[in-house]
Amino acid sequence: MKNPLIRILIDRLLYLLIASYGIIKVFIVKGVIDKIFLFAIFITFSYEFYKTFNQQTKFK
Repeated sequence: MKNPLIRILIDRLLYLLIASYGIIKVFIVKGVIDKIFLFAIFITFSYEFYKTFNQQTKFK
């Protein structure tokens, strides 16, 4: 791939997909407390992704 930003974006989206699949799987099996905990992790992950994405666009 020519553009490193696109590569990073695709990598992050793949991670997001895998993470959300794991979260959905756990939602079916576990209770409410685990859901809330994983949701917090998901939010932090999304925030980190947003931060790195913004940094990458600033470098352009």
